[in-house]
Amino acid sequence: MTTKAFGLVIILIVAAVLTGGYFWWRAENVNSGDVASSRYNPDDYLTANSDLFPGVEVESITQYWEEFAVTAQYPKTPNKQVAESLYKFVEAKIDEFIKEGEKRPNRNEWDDEMHLTFSTFGLAPNLFSVKFNLNEYFTDNSDPVIDIITKAYDFNTGRELKLADLFDPQASYQDRLSDLTNQGLQADSEVTDKRLIGPATAVEPQNFQRFTFDSDSLTFYYPAGQVSSQARKVDIPYGRIDDLLSPLVKQHLDPLTNKAKKASDIDVTKPIPVPTPVPTATPSDSGKVKPIPDTCANPVALTFDDGPHKTLTPAKLDVLKEKGVVATFFMIGNQVIAYPDIVNRIYQEGHELGNHTWDHQQLTRLDSAGVKDEIQRAEAAIKNAAGQDAPVFRPPYGAYNDTVKQEAKLPIILWSVDPKDWQDRVTSIVDDRVNSATKRGDIILLHDIHQSTEDAVPLIIDQLKAKGFCFVTVSQLLGLPENTASVAGQVYSKQK
Repeated sequence: MTTKAFGLVIILIVAAVLTGGYFWWRAENVNSGDVASSRYNPDDYLTANSDLFPGVEVESITQYWEEFAVTAQYPKTPNKQVAESLYKFVEAKIDEFIKEGEKRPNRNEWDDEMHLTFSTFGLAPNLFSVKFNLNEYFTDNSDPVIDIITKAYDFNTGRELKLADLFDPQASYQDRLSDLTNQGLQADSEVTDKRLIGPATAVEPQNFQRFTFDSDSLTFYYPAGQVSSQARKVDIPYGRIDDLLSPLVKQHLDPLTNKAKKASDIDVTKPIPVPTPVPTATPSDSGKVKPIPDTCANPVALTFDDGPHKTLTPAKLDVLKEKGVVATFFMIGNQVIAYPDIVNRIYQEGHELGNHTWDHQQLTRLDSAGVKDEIQRAEAAIKNAAGQDAPVFRPPYGAYNDTVKQEAKLPIILWSVDPKDWQDRVTSIVDDRVNSATKRGDIILLHDIHQSTEDAVPLIIDQLKAKGFCFVTVSQLLGLPENTASVAGQVYSKQK
């Protein structure tokens, strides 16, 4: 074999190893415990009721890699065909995001972020639509990707619905929709450059691909930048298009009102803000920070980020209760509204509530209004779920600046022990790192969304107890005042 040929073989072998290693890495990270496998498994389907839409469960993906961070929520529906379609859509979006990020230069840890949230809408128990809000940020500081994507389905058939399915095939509905959306945007005071309206409402398929339906109207969406700096929408009451609608829609409308029949039963529009407060018997010492017990000479604080998780958090609470340990849970708002009963249990069992923003965006990328919205929406969700404000705040990734400090209105809690359980999902590694690094007064960072961390928690507790450590909440450890707003914006990473 010539030297040149031998060199070519070596290059091919190295390439194969690297490629195989990459796909192993992707399989281990993208398809590990917290993310459903790439192949949808009907046996994993869980039927549950939700206030978003009858029979719909909130499914979440929160995943970190060295350069990427993904938080995505999507609805899991009673119809397995629809559930699989929605999961594949989310999986494809995550893959597109990662591939795009890999093209960008000079990537650093978590510099590329993707956030996907949703709202659900319904015309009838079988007619379901969902609006996804997509935000993507990349290392090169280019303009973020901000988009609205909609999906619509018929639960009876499992089929995804297109706009044409809502209208009589013989009707010239496009012209009517063009006129009505044009009128709606013309009347919208937030659309200041009226020249943008014509192209956005012209009879072109791409102008009408973002739609949902509820008991009253058909709604079209325009992402930020299309007709205004902010996203806009136009609601078209069915009464203005009733002569054009298909039997699929008409059969569910009252001919007198042109609204959904029995609207009180099937008006399931839930645009995801905050849930109805959960009735709770507030503990007698609610809101007061207990002092560290005199018997606790070496206090530390366990903290858990990114929950609540539908199964891991309850299991963790069982362990904490069994071992007589309290912790602080820094929770994401859109997870809180999905599992308010779990949040209420966290509070009732004596643990501390923490605000971790609405959907885990890196706050240093946002302006003042955006930071405020992220924090306040999460705070409202927590209070509605537990009947109690969260006294402490942790910014995602520990990223803060002067704007974040000003808008937090709460003390900012970082950490002093980080076992990187998001990266190395091996129970023994997480346990060893915590036990070897922890000292008196430390704040320990763990995540509430990984099975490997879940398995490490009882080991961590037992071994730290054996070393003479005791566990308190963050507020206890830091000696925070009862009204933590009085130390708003101050940053803490451990007991001083």
